[in-house]
Amino acid sequence: MKTSVIALFALLALQASASWVIIEGYDDAGCSGTPDSIHAYEEGECYSDGDGAIKYEDGTYKSFSANNCDGTPDETDVGDSCEDTDNGSGIVVASGLSTPVNADYPLTRASFPDDDCDHLDMITYYTTTSADDMDDVDTGCEDIDVLGISVKTEFTSTGYKSTTYTETGCTGTSSSTEVTYGECEEDYLSDYTIMYYNSGSIVIASISGLFAIIGFALMG
Repeated sequence: MKTSVIALFALLALQASASWVIIEGYDDAGCSGTPDSIHAYEEGECYSDGDGAIKYEDGTYKSFSANNCDGTPDETDVGDSCEDTDNGSGIVVASGLSTPVNADYPLTRASFPDDDCDHLDMITYYTTTSADDMDDVDTGCEDIDVLGISVKTEFTSTGYKSTTYTETGCTGTSSSTEVTYGECEEDYLSDYTIMYYNSGSIVIASISGLFAIIGFALMG
């Protein structure tokens, strides 16, 4: 049984080995006001949307002309204090994350053209929404009057759920799809997406479940 417990901790260590950062970007110097972009990057990972590539590594934001991060990049140091660049400014607002979300930046998603969800073939990079802007994210019931139907979207403990109803007011016959967090899934726009979401209740539930598993393993 001790072997099982050791294996469990080894698996958890592997799952937590990813290290993500969240960077706010500004069109102007000084990192002041509302950020013009918020993106998440797994350290050392190469990302491309077909127009060059980017990578964040060892406190440096690297921009490549090649789509696979080959060649000599243009480099800009970006850390936890504001760094001015030729194109504006940037700052790391979160680092050392096992997933690209936290309480202050609870939603991150990227889109892809197919079900490979390949980081070297992206439509959009991992775009992050701050907690202050979560009111702008579509959730709840919305009528589509021209079609006489309605759609309800919501964050669940496992994914982003979209339910289509045959009548307005989110009534009538329904069908649902759900984008599972952290998985490559087809979304309602017919692209493919990887989405991450953070809420305190989900994190607490996950931690409670973890200790329950460890407890049963130790008692067994």
